[in-house]
Amino acid sequence: MNKRILRFANLTACNACLWMTILCSSSSLAGTLQGWTVDPLVKLLRNAPVGNEREATADAARGETATFQLVVRSDLPIHGLRCEVGDFRGEGDSPAIKGAISRFVGYVPVVNLMGHPPKDAVGIAKGDYPDPLLEDPTVDVKAGDAQPVWVTIKIPLDTEPRDYHASAKVIAGTDAVEFPLTLHVYAAKVVKTRLWVTNWFQRDIGYDPMPAHNTPQFWEMLRLYARDMAAHRQNVARTVPLELAQYTYDTNARMSVDFSRMDQWIQIFIDEGVIGRIEGQQFAWRGGKWDSPYVVSTYVVDNGKTVEKRVAPTSPEAIQFYSQFLPLLQKHIEQRGWLKIWFQHIGDEPADNNADSYLQVRALVKKYAPRLHVMDALLTKKVAPQIDLLVPILDQFHHHFDYYKNLQSAGKELWFYTCGGPQWEYANRMIQIPLIKTRLLPWIDFRYGATGYLHWGYNFWKRDPDPKKVIEAAYGAGRPDVVAGDAWVVYPKRNGLGVIDSIRWEAQRDGCEDHELLSQLAERNPDAAHELAATQILDFNSYQTDITAFRKTHRELLLLLSR
Repeated sequence: MNKRILRFANLTACNACLWMTILCSSSSLAGTLQGWTVDPLVKLLRNAPVGNEREATADAARGETATFQLVVRSDLPIHGLRCEVGDFRGEGDSPAIKGAISRFVGYVPVVNLMGHPPKDAVGIAKGDYPDPLLEDPTVDVKAGDAQPVWVTIKIPLDTEPRDYHASAKVIAGTDAVEFPLTLHVYAAKVVKTRLWVTNWFQRDIGYDPMPAHNTPQFWEMLRLYARDMAAHRQNVARTVPLELAQYTYDTNARMSVDFSRMDQWIQIFIDEGVIGRIEGQQFAWRGGKWDSPYVVSTYVVDNGKTVEKRVAPTSPEAIQFYSQFLPLLQKHIEQRGWLKIWFQHIGDEPADNNADSYLQVRALVKKYAPRLHVMDALLTKKVAPQIDLLVPILDQFHHHFDYYKNLQSAGKELWFYTCGGPQWEYANRMIQIPLIKTRLLPWIDFRYGATGYLHWGYNFWKRDPDPKKVIEAAYGAGRPDVVAGDAWVVYPKRNGLGVIDSIRWEAQRDGCEDHELLSQLAERNPDAAHELAATQILDFNSYQTDITAFRKTHRELLLLLSR
């Protein structure tokens, strides 16, 4: 009898334990949720150790976006993690700063690693890395994983300079962690940024078929791209005149061109606040291998359909097409009042071996559209004297600095660009690179007198025929021939309309705003501005990357401008 009673008692206890386990795993056991804060310039891996700082502060000028990074973890799986953020309130009767948003930092499987990672790389192995800012209201988190929460607040220009306080609460079932947030708002303002910034984008939505140019979905998609670019301080928009133009030919092969679709494209970027400036897409493309001679795109009408044909730049077909198209394009640009802000690409990244064919295309443009400004990303000095806006890659800007600065002094405009290179210790935007090096890219511009930054990869996602998989495809390797993160700085939404931001995209925006503050200080006190820049940019490929030291420099910049 006693054994039967004991067995029943043990069974009852086991059932109770089972139900307790189920309840705990569904809502996270009360008291197990841990929370801490880290600087938003930290890329936090899933296995990050628990911190001991619960409060977070941020310094910002009026017109900027301030960011906080909160982190939680639990020993048990978390289902339906969510975040609530209150308004930022100052002392007295000053208006609260409203509109704070929270997004969960997502993790992406990095497959294409850097060939030459920096010494301070976030990681050097394939695996999950933090990058996208998910817009899902809740997320599930595995037991033991750190989950960052990205909190941002846009500061209105008329905000009264002072300290503001808010509270963020991260909630898992019946458990919650509360984070006190302090925002120091300075009198300095950022209205517009003067650093010219472009990130090239592809027109499709990451999978086939792409919406046709004349569909409402296409124009809606383009507007959402433009809105996101403007919010991240991009002020140069790339357009595709050859592809958007509508061609007709009379019986004597005389060309007429309708530019209405191109105008609609450009007007969207004007309306959303990107333009700024306009980039015309390249006319020329490599004929095969990387250093093959350039060929140019021509468009003919065949059986009522416009067909692209690529030919040598000195061929009769090229002369016949561009002798008609280029004068019409230049005239249209002048009529629309865009001549001063239009910069036309010839061919991307000319190198020593194909410089001659590049110059043949340049000669076509110079002959038939002599008033168009020309710009290009460069891998050679051979073509530089024939270009109005020079964009050398960062390491060549470094190694041939005097040459490019002399051309700048002679009246040429000077930017720099990065892409899959340079690597090693140079600043760049790949996912493995510390976030502070992405933020410092515009500081390099200021330190060395360049006036713009170009990157080719806004949204060149890996294509997948299934739209349900496109976001996962972009999360993975992207294009198979480029380093993870190089081809994109935003992610596609599942419906194909709009984008998901990344922490790299946010860091680049913040760097552009830093550049504007440095430029404003340089107008008042050039020595102080350049001294501050030099504390962070030691050389083209050497930087002060200690985040505490950077925050001190940034705070001093805000103080100097606010006096």
